[in-house]
Amino acid sequence: MNTKFFILAFIVLAGMIGLMIMQASLLKRQPAPIAVAPEPTPNSPVTTTTPQPITPQPAPPAGPQVICYTSNKGISTSTWKTFSDPAWEITFQYPPDWKIDPDWPYPNFSNNGSHIYALIDNQRELIPMGAEEPSYCPRVIANQQVIIGKYLTAPLPTQIVNINGEHSYDIVATGASSTDGIFSVIVDTVRLVAK
Repeated sequence: MNTKFFILAFIVLAGMIGLMIMQASLLKRQPAPIAVAPEPTPNSPVTTTTPQPITPQPAPPAGPQVICYTSNKGISTSTWKTFSDPAWEITFQYPPDWKIDPDWPYPNFSNNGSHIYALIDNQRELIPMGAEEPSYCPRVIANQQVIIGKYLTAPLPTQIVNINGEHSYDIVATGASSTDGIFSVIVDTVRLVAK
């Protein structure tokens, strides 16, 4: 008899616990009561609140933007000169009014304060640490995916592209932003030649 009593008590207790759980879940599902504001009477004072101004937070730094000068802007390369060197795997064209400076240990072309030069297997840092890179341009040059980086260096901005063959080649431009279009066209003429 005691066994039947304990089994019956256990079933009743389990049923009560089940009911309590169901009751609790139903309470959770009920929407919160809606507070209703009292209706203003003609003699009651009206209170208003003035909205507080929202103070704008400074925007985080944007970082480099993708800006590409891929249009030759009507620049024809039909009269341009071609740079080539038997020791180098690359050739490229440059405007006929740009002069090669023979005093430099590497090819240096200049015109009106702007310079474009090329380096082979360069091991030194071309951009000072901390120079801001406001823009870059991913491109395909000489069948390679490359990035033309533009940096704010003093006294003039600098653009750099690196092309790899058996050697590594850096083509660098420094000058006014009017050089951007010329540099883009020069980079478009870069070719890798078999040695």
